[in-house]
Amino acid sequence: PDVSGFVAFGDWALAGKQTLEILKLNGIGSFLNYEYKVKFNNDDDPAQIEKKIENIFKNDQKVKLRYPENSASGIKRIINNFSQFLSLVSISAMLIAGIGIANTLLSFINQNNMSIAVRKAVGFYSGNIKTLYYLQLFILLFIITVISYGSSFLIVPIADKYLSDGLGLNVYPVFSFLNFFKIFLVGLLVLVIFSIPTISSIDQVKASNLFRNVFQNLQFYYSKKSVAISFVLLSILIILFTIGTEQPTYSLGYFVAFFVCLIVFFLLSKLIIFFLKKFKSSSIVSLKVSIKNITQTKSITPITVMSLGLGVTLLLTLALVGTNFQREIAKSIPDIAPDYFFVGIQKGEREKFEQGILNMDKDANIEIVPMVSSGIVKINGVDPNTFIKPDNDSYWVIGSERRSSWVENIPKDNPILEGEWWDLSKPNQLQISLDAKVAKDFNIQLGDIFTLNVYGREIDGEVINFREVDYRDLSINFAMLFNPQFAKQIPHEYLATAKFNSDKFDETEMLEIMPSLSMIKIADYLLKVTAVLNKVFIAVTLISAVTIIIGLIVISSAIMVQGKIKEYQNLVFKILGFSKKQIIFSSLIEFIIIFMSVILIATFFAVIGSKFIMENIFELVWQFDFKVLIYLGFSIGLVTLILILITNLRYLNPKIYPLIRNQ
Repeated sequence: PDVSGFVAFGDWALAGKQTLEILKLNGIGSFLNYEYKVKFNNDDDPAQIEKKIENIFKNDQKVKLRYPENSASGIKRIINNFSQFLSLVSISAMLIAGIGIANTLLSFINQNNMSIAVRKAVGFYSGNIKTLYYLQLFILLFIITVISYGSSFLIVPIADKYLSDGLGLNVYPVFSFLNFFKIFLVGLLVLVIFSIPTISSIDQVKASNLFRNVFQNLQFYYSKKSVAISFVLLSILIILFTIGTEQPTYSLGYFVAFFVCLIVFFLLSKLIIFFLKKFKSSSIVSLKVSIKNITQTKSITPITVMSLGLGVTLLLTLALVGTNFQREIAKSIPDIAPDYFFVGIQKGEREKFEQGILNMDKDANIEIVPMVSSGIVKINGVDPNTFIKPDNDSYWVIGSERRSSWVENIPKDNPILEGEWWDLSKPNQLQISLDAKVAKDFNIQLGDIFTLNVYGREIDGEVINFREVDYRDLSINFAMLFNPQFAKQIPHEYLATAKFNSDKFDETEMLEIMPSLSMIKIADYLLKVTAVLNKVFIAVTLISAVTIIIGLIVISSAIMVQGKIKEYQNLVFKILGFSKKQIIFSSLIEFIIIFMSVILIATFFAVIGSKFIMENIFELVWQFDFKVLIYLGFSIGLVTLILILITNLRYLNPKIYPLIRNQ
């Protein structure tokens, strides 16, 4: 039996032989579908053989052909979604790193201010010097890309072991020029986008600076032409990451959200500067110095706020996603999921089954529901396979015969979102209650007609309500429910779940009571799923660590931009008699003001982002975790502060005479 698309139960399904013989499942089609798999030889032409297979079964309407590209759609969708998630996280890290590139490059150009002036004095145009810098960046990028791509061949075997142990997947290092080109192109786009305003600052350098021996601190320079070029390159980057992804709208929405965050943090920096300029009354010298550092014209406050804000937002988002993953799989689902599924309970065996369970554990929580096989043949008179594609999230509903049930009253965990419950005045008409998500994916409206194949007989039923169905607890849930007045006439068996409050349940003893019973132990599969999700959590944590390191490097590079200014500033402080303690204390106050402002906005964005990722991409329940935010926020703040203080230490003891002489 094929259960490749059913993640929860893993790779195996168990059914008693007596059950198969009594129910004659091959005749009525219920749990068992016979499948024949064809494996091609290496030198075969797949297209030609596929055509032969299609010709063999072209007159048999009961046979469905499925190719590798549309098999196991459930697990493939999960892998594709997670792959897209990782891609967006990686481009986030690169965009944040782009800010660092701009800062570091500006610092480098400032250090070479005089050499640029010399080139201009001997006849070089600004365009020639810019071309030289771009060529250097291009060469560096190519070397780094080669090293990075080569390093991946060493990392892939580690990833293969990591995946094969938990997921049973194997990955192999295969050289692809196309992949190499994509990596290089993405790096080139990011590099050029963030280098344009920096390299454009070369226009500000004058050859006359040589004669005046004046140090000119350069700033980012934007012209209409550079802005237009940056916008075109950014559009190409967005298209590159959007087209061909599993959910293009999510990718596009991500970029919109990223730049909205960037703008918000930029405006936040301006707001901080505005209010601090209004703050005048303070007798604490260190506080006055820190406020002056934040509000001065050439301060790095906007850069620090944007880079720190984006880095913290991304890290908090990843942390909330990871902890929700771990909580959902390791705790929530096992707590509410049943211990066993029982299949193959016949109509006359229900009481016998229930009594057998209670004799072993009188406090066991048992749920027993009737069940019938019912495949969807038509929707409003049209074969659904003609307009519902395999990549549809709810394709599994029409992919094979479905098990359906019926209930008298509205289930507590299946609230009605739209429509009315059973119309008791029409007991001889089939009425259908449909999963609301399935209805949305299939564009089903109330009053639409489903034609179902029930034991070889086609029956028309009207969709009269939509339910909100939550499958995550692994309890008994059905995409379709029928009105009991009609459904009770259909031959059926029972499906049951049980959650035990003790360890007295004995599978062997239960099989002696009911030999035809088939049991599925949920705990075995939950352990596998938990192991896999724990590895996902570790992966997310490692990605978070890489991202925050990049963010810290960006902040460090921002401080480097002001290195020369810091040297002059500390020289003045030294002449005025400031102690190192006062200078360090001012840096501490400066950081606290900025970080406290950033962390609140970053937390807000992280909560929204993680909630969207969990509920829309991974389709799991999101829960706010205040403790994680507190611990992580404090840790980020502490590490960032230490990095800033260490970076500032190099400017605490400037050499007085070289600075006075402007050497």
